[in-house]
Amino acid sequence: MVRGSFRVPWIQPEGATAAFIHEAKIVDINMATWTVDVRTQFDRRFFLNIQVMTPYCHPNSGEGVYMFPELGAKCLLAIPSDGPPPVVIGFIMPATTLSDVGTDDAPFGTTPATALDATAGRAIAFSGSTYSGGRPRPKPGDIYMKGRDGNFCILHRGGVLQIGSTALAQRLYIPINNIVTDISQNYHHYNTGGAVSWAVSTADSETTPPTTHTQTFRLHATEKNATVRVSVGTIKSPVGIKVNEVGQSDVSKEAIGAKANPIIYEVVISPEDIEADTGANTGTTQASAKMQFAFDSVGGGYLWSAGSIVFATKKKLIVRADDNISISTKKSLVLKGEQDVTVDGGSLLTLTGKVVKIGAGTQGVAFVGSSVVVQIPPGLLIAMTATGPAPVVSALNPAAPASAGGAILNGRANVLV
Repeated sequence: MVRGSFRVPWIQPEGATAAFIHEAKIVDINMATWTVDVRTQFDRRFFLNIQVMTPYCHPNSGEGVYMFPELGAKCLLAIPSDGPPPVVIGFIMPATTLSDVGTDDAPFGTTPATALDATAGRAIAFSGSTYSGGRPRPKPGDIYMKGRDGNFCILHRGGVLQIGSTALAQRLYIPINNIVTDISQNYHHYNTGGAVSWAVSTADSETTPPTTHTQTFRLHATEKNATVRVSVGTIKSPVGIKVNEVGQSDVSKEAIGAKANPIIYEVVISPEDIEADTGANTGTTQASAKMQFAFDSVGGGYLWSAGSIVFATKKKLIVRADDNISISTKKSLVLKGEQDVTVDGGSLLTLTGKVVKIGAGTQGVAFVGSSVVVQIPPGLLIAMTATGPAPVVSALNPAAPASAGGAILNGRANVLV
């Protein structure tokens, strides 16, 4: 009996006629009207502009859960009993014939769990067919959503939520210890306060792609650019100390950050002069930098600052080097020990200055060749009178001290000034 769109006469109860359900296939879609065209499987009838049933929908702001089918999807078409238009009520998978993996000793379907049915733990049905349709093997209680291009959302039995696009672009929510795990090849997080980026550059190398981790920080959310950047890994454009700045020549001399041993860790403070999203340098990042701290791949490093730095500790401070130590300043250098200071120069201690002061610095230090005046005590004069030449002693008063002039001829030259 062909059913029309009008209700049956009053002598027949409404909806008493059975509904029809046909197996059909999606042959066309209309994204503007949210409808599909279908063709039934057996009698080849066409139904145009058919709605697709959803778990829930409401005309208020389009709320609900929606799935729009692809062409070729196999569906069930229902013709309601009381006259409304037909509707797609669901989708089913077509049967697929499995390959015969049986042998003479173990015919197909008679062996226990095989590679094709290892999860089920039982022999494959004798029909040798499956309705999996490319779906992954489920676990009891799993709820799975998957797109044609591989993106997915899985509610695992046990409370685990897995959302992703590929194996290297997904996030897992694990209820045990409330763990959130991100798995990615490249990761970017953008925030009004800055950005975090994990980047793998396969364009530079397929076999050994370089990686970089970058964090940027704005001081205020309304600022366009960031002020602080922390970079770790292969840093393509380290800021570096600008030419002729204090310490720049020493960094170059020691080959810190040279091509053979590039910078792999860098902290830069450059007020509102760093690209917030990418961490890239602007044209004036180096010139406006206020602080830089970096290490290269062989452990060389530097700290440069435009401001004062105070380093304090309540315990010991030990500085050791197998090589030279150089400390220089354009102004004063003060070393002070409230108890004592020991300076050990080994075989040579060099103190250089126009004036070298020891202690209060009020007395000069004589050296070989210096002219000196020596006070001669009275006792020495008496002895000289008794034993020395008469002409010399006769001019001296043995009862009072006297002085004599001369030059230092020799001595132990342990201190040179």
